[in-house]
Order: sequence, then structure tokens, then C-alpha cells
Amino acid sequence: MLRQISFTDNVADLTLSEDADELRRIVLPIAVNYQIEAVEILNTQGVSILSTRRMAGDDLTAYNYSRGSEKFQEFQFVSKVLNAKSDEINDQIFDKYSGWVNDEDGSLFYVSGPIKNENGDLVGAILIGKTVASLAYEMRSELNTEALSIYTIEGMPVHSTYSLFNTDSSIQITDPNVFLDQQEEFSLIRTISVGSLEFSELLGVWETRNGDDLGIIGIARAKSFFITSSTTSRTLIFIIVSLILIFVISIGVFLANRITRPLHRVMAATRELEQGNFDIKVEARGSDEISVLAETFNEMVVGLREGSIYRDLFGRSVSPEIRDAIRNKLASGELLFSGQDAFVSIIFTDIQGFTTISEKTEPSQVMDWLNEYFGIMTPIIIDNNGVINKFIGDALLAFVGLIPTQMTEQDSAYFATRSGFLIQSAINEYNLTRRKKNLPELLTGIGIHSGMVTAGVLGAAERLEFTLIGDTVNTSQRIESLAHKFSETAVMISDSTYRALDERRNEFTFKCIGKQTLKGKAAGLEVYRVLGMNGKP
Repeated sequence: MLRQISFTDNVADLTLSEDADELRRIVLPIAVNYQIEAVEILNTQGVSILSTRRMAGDDLTAYNYSRGSEKFQEFQFVSKVLNAKSDEINDQIFDKYSGWVNDEDGSLFYVSGPIKNENGDLVGAILIGKTVASLAYEMRSELNTEALSIYTIEGMPVHSTYSLFNTDSSIQITDPNVFLDQQEEFSLIRTISVGSLEFSELLGVWETRNGDDLGIIGIARAKSFFITSSTTSRTLIFIIVSLILIFVISIGVFLANRITRPLHRVMAATRELEQGNFDIKVEARGSDEISVLAETFNEMVVGLREGSIYRDLFGRSVSPEIRDAIRNKLASGELLFSGQDAFVSIIFTDIQGFTTISEKTEPSQVMDWLNEYFGIMTPIIIDNNGVINKFIGDALLAFVGLIPTQMTEQDSAYFATRSGFLIQSAINEYNLTRRKKNLPELLTGIGIHSGMVTAGVLGAAERLEFTLIGDTVNTSQRIESLAHKFSETAVMISDSTYRALDERRNEFTFKCIGKQTLKGKAAGLEVYRVLGMNGKP
């Protein structure tokens, strides 16, 4: 339960901000569900942020709450956690500790552990407590004995499952040091009297995992059980050995589950990953090898998720064949992130009067229209060997000729011009549908220009973008603006694209609109409008 609470979302942040109300809201359902008797959440100074204690009585959902107690600062099992101490036993690292707390609220046994944020920084400590009474009855049930008593290390009785033991001072261990000094060699059997009954009690030391003595545990049976006849002695030895064997097996099963359960979680997460779930995450608990495996798995998933996003983005802006070609060219060095010069044909599109349309329409509706609009254009560009470089509001920038293979100037100009005319035809049909629905038409200007560009990666380490730079890109935008002179969707190409088409010009119908003065250009530029393709108007 300690790990479940400390790893619950927001517990670390709420501990750091000392928000007792929100911590109580999170802790209470877990405490009630698992019948936890005490939960303490401390800040890094050992001061209580939230103390949760179950109230005495039959109502198992009734708890008291308090905060501000400094009593836990004096306990070693708390200070070790707050000082980020850990024990290494049999090549395993442990950062949880246990100990007693005896105060006005009674005697409780606590297990303490750290609360860390996402960066692994210590922000506080959590203590899960159980009353000695509950602990004694659970141990009695596990060992199937008549009575079980718990003593302090000084031999004073703390609690016993046999009620008379708790008020009879005769059960005090008079000289515990003799027994403690030789605890490795033997266990002590002593006789105690309760009323008219005599009991034989087998005493053993209660130790922490690193050998520190917490107290003494006594297992008591009626005197007749420990008679001295050889047969009964053998029976007693058999029972004790059996109990020890059961205890060892239980510990083995517990440790095996502790190892295999995280591995099962990793295996289940791997199956989820195979199904394409890149949001899967394995909870890393502790600092052992299993935790390292979980953290490594999570890092791998992050990498795969990033790769998936990369493939998905390219897959939506280019065909799968082009996407694979990009990957292969980058791997072989044919396509350089650092930049390379290439002849390409640029396609730039923009919607006439889109600002006016947007002002009169809800943004969500405008977004739906743009998704429909770009959904028409994108397949046309991809089918004609083009690559969409970016969407800029209602504008689109694409290029032809560099990826997947570097085309000739003629092929680059041809596929760009063909794309432009097919886009014009598709948008005209789309606008016809919109007109019937009394929706504003999205009249589109399409500008195409061919020339040299520098292609490469632009940006910073945190945000990179593959883009094209050069006057060719800017000129295509200027040419597109000329299409706005017409009250319909129009395709305009530059003289550079017209000349690059060479004999393939015969596959289109053009109208020369003469030399045009473009913004930022000193000399005029000959521009053509594309009227048809292969004899089709």
C-alpha cells in the first residue's frame, strides 16, 4: 500500500505543496479499501502534513485527521528515509524501513518509505501503520498458535492475543539481554502462569532485514503441549521445524511474486505495444534491476512514439513510397539535413478573400471547411510526385522534383503544372457543391514557379523542420497573387516553368497575360494562365 499511495498521481506534487485536503481526498479511499489503520505523510523536515488514524469502533470508514506533528523526527526509521539512506542486501537496494511508535494514541508499528517526484527528487515520506493489536492477531492466525505476545526489546509486554497476558505483570521478560546476546544459538522457552493455567512460551527476536532488533515475539501454548517426553519433544520439534519451513516457503513465494509480478507487467505492456498502443507505460518501483528494466522500457516507448509521429506526419503529407524514400535517402546521405541546392517547381495556393469569410463564420466551422478543402488538394499533389511542405492558415506550399528522386527540370515543371490544373478542376467541383448549400465559395489562387532552392533542416534542436529557402519560393507566392485578379479559381505559372516544360507544353492550353511587375522584383516577369490540359477545358 505504501508504494500504491506514494506513486498515485499528484501525491508527490501535493506533498511538496503541503495540500492536506487534497492528500486526504486521495488517501482516504485507499485506506478504507485496504483497511489501513494509520497513514502519515511527512514533509522533508519530518513534520506531519497529514495524519490519518482509523477511529476505534465498528465503523471501518471513520478516521481522525491531524497535521503539524513533529514527533516522527526523532525516529531513526523516518530519518533514514528523509536522508535518502538505503540498504544493500544480497545485491538488492532497499529504501524502506520499519519501527515502533509508542505515544498517547497507542502502540503502532510503521513501515516508512520515500515520496519522490517525476525527477526522482525526495519531496517527503509516507508511513503506513498498523496497531500492535492487529499485528498480533494476524501473526497468531498465521502461526496457528493459542496465544501470541509482543514485547519491547527491554522485555516489557506491549500486547498479547490472550487478554489476561496484558494485565499480568508476570509475563514480563526479566532478563532479555541474556537471551538477546545468544539469539543466534538458541530460542528461549519459558513457563508463565495466567490465573490457574500454565503456559510454555517460545521466545524469538523480531528483527529488521538488516539485523536490527525491533522487539521480542512469544508464541504460547498450554503447558501440556510442551511435555518433556521424547515423543512429544519430537512432535514439538517437528511442529516448530514445520512452522519455520512454512515461513521460509512463504517468504520465497513472496519474493518470487515480487520479482515475477513486475515482469508480467512488462510482458503485458509489450503486448500492448505490439498492438500499436504507444501510450502504455510500466510503473517503475524502487531502484532494483526490475525498476531499471521498466524505466528502459518506458524510454523505448517514448522513442517509438516519436518515430511513429515522424512517420505519421510524413505519411499524411506524402505517399508511403515517398516517405520510405525520404528515410532511405537520409540514411544513405543522398538527402542532407544540412542543406543542398536543387531545381524544383514550387506550388503555392491561397484562398481569395479568406479573411472576410473567416470574420463572418465561427472558427470551428472555418476549421471544418479548411480540412475538407485541403483534403481535396493533398491527394492530387501526392499522386503527382509532390511533397506538401507546410500548411499556412488557408495557404499551402508544396514542391516537386527533389523527393523521392531528383527529377529533370521538364518533369518537375510538368507534374507541378498538372497538379495545379487538377486542383483547379477539383476546387471548381467543390465550390459547385458549396454554392448549392448557400455556402461561400473558396476561390483559390494557384501559383507555380520553377528554379533553384536550398533544401534542408531549419530550426533549433527542440524544433526542426524540413523546408525550402530561396527566391523561387517567394516568387511562387507573388505569382499566386496575380490569380486574384480573376473572379474564379485560376492557375498561374511563370515563364521559368513555361520554358522548363519544353515540348510537354503541348499537353496544356495556356494564355499569356504578359509581363507582370511583382512585389519586390525590379524586372517584369512573363506569366501564363493554364486554361486546359490534353484538350480538356
